[in-house]
Amino acid sequence: MVDREDADMQRIVWKDSENNMCIYRLLTVTYGLNCSPYLTIKVLHTLAEDEGGDCPRAAATLKECFYVDDCLSGTDTVGEAVQLQQQVQELLLRGGFTLRKWNSNSSDFLQGISGKNCGHDDLCDLSLDRNTKALGIYWSCNEDVIGYTAKENPVSSKITKRQQLSDIARVYDPTCLLAPVIITGKRVCQDLWRRGCAWDDPLPEPLQSEWQRFRRELPLINKIKIPRWTFSTADSSEQLHIFCDASTAAYAAVSYLRVVQPSGDIKVSILMAKTKVAPLKMRTIPQLELNGALLAATLSARILDDIQRKVTQTFYWCDSKTVLSWIRSDPGQHKQYIANRLIRIQQLTGAKAWSYVPTSSNPADVASRGIYPAELEKLSIWWMEPSWLQQDKCFWPAGISVEQTISTDEHDVQASSLLAVSQQTHDSWILHNYSSLHRLLNVTAWCQRFVKSVMKREHETTLYCTASERKIAMQFWGKQCNSKSKLLKLNPMLDEDGILRLNGRLKNAVLPACERFPIILPKEVTLVN
Repeated sequence: MVDREDADMQRIVWKDSENNMCIYRLLTVTYGLNCSPYLTIKVLHTLAEDEGGDCPRAAATLKECFYVDDCLSGTDTVGEAVQLQQQVQELLLRGGFTLRKWNSNSSDFLQGISGKNCGHDDLCDLSLDRNTKALGIYWSCNEDVIGYTAKENPVSSKITKRQQLSDIARVYDPTCLLAPVIITGKRVCQDLWRRGCAWDDPLPEPLQSEWQRFRRELPLINKIKIPRWTFSTADSSEQLHIFCDASTAAYAAVSYLRVVQPSGDIKVSILMAKTKVAPLKMRTIPQLELNGALLAATLSARILDDIQRKVTQTFYWCDSKTVLSWIRSDPGQHKQYIANRLIRIQQLTGAKAWSYVPTSSNPADVASRGIYPAELEKLSIWWMEPSWLQQDKCFWPAGISVEQTISTDEHDVQASSLLAVSQQTHDSWILHNYSSLHRLLNVTAWCQRFVKSVMKREHETTLYCTASERKIAMQFWGKQCNSKSKLLKLNPMLDEDGILRLNGRLKNAVLPACERFPIILPKEVTLVN
């Protein structure tokens, strides 16, 4: 209930059938407003803080296991589950709330709560459909697996950009377990924006054919069943493994929970993934790999913050030796783009936690490149993880020294601090060796032809200097003189060759351009003399 003092904020003006105006005040929390989800969660948290002192486990469930009006929780034993259910129900009753429609993978639990203080007939109906929808995904209680539903909506005409975006939006995948398929749709969407397609324009080829195939295969994801239980118990030991990779299209990270049970059995389960399309601005592969590493670091931080089990170790796997060398280096040695991401990665992870994994054993590789829906169900490296994770640590990829792996990319060169001292210099020595402008231009032209020949650029092959070469040589010396001109501050005109020319009243005269805009040369220059 809303406090009476605040009820005036929820006034409703209404006209009855006789056109009489009535004013009502809502006394309950209103649904459908932008603030409604926040108010729902805030009420639960406040109830847990005010009334949960004598049942701390139920209070923690209200704070951590509710998503709006869905409660998703569990315990190790049926007895603990029944006890937690009773505590949560009693705590919510203190605030006037009643939990209904209980469901579980354990029929014993459902039998245990059906005969104890069930105040409503529909609190627990064992004849209900055992497929429960929670947070937009489907949980089969009997098999204890998670699944998805997707339908192909037939279209009579060609696919447009609006329809393509609608197809992607209909697949709700909060944990990104369908990442290898979804990234394909994101990549096509980015291509459409890059090409400037309008909302109702048909997709150009070959994107039209690709998306027609994608839509036909999309219902095949209904066959995918993902085990909900990660085999974690109170006595087991858990490790978190994060894999990252990147391609020119996207970068991705995927996480797995490795559980070592008291019996020595090792179970590995996929937890969550995250993908992003590559930025429109061209980036090098090492830079995209670094973005993938940052995505892995943020993904692990989110999982470690939410997971209820205590993870003993976290391992990060990357197939880029360059990125591994960057992570183990000082961020100050790199340019800003690299340094900013390295600082964040080193804040979230430890450099020693990063290891090399071959691309063939990296499950994040498929999520960075994208596949069609028909390929996902039997993609063992994605669902079954690298087989070596189910073995002892001695069978994991051997450590590879990457300390000396330094990127030579022009965008990633090592930054250095230099001190430059300016010194007054005289004209080039070549000007003092030739008193004739004709000889100076010839020598300069031959030198420029030699440089072009060494650099394998196009150049003249005659036995003499051509007029065009002498003109280029003159332009070169004109630029050298102009760089020292005191007239620069007066903003004279620069021609198309970069030579400083006088831009005065002669520009309106009927004269050749070279006479209307004469070259400006300083008087104390050897070339002028």
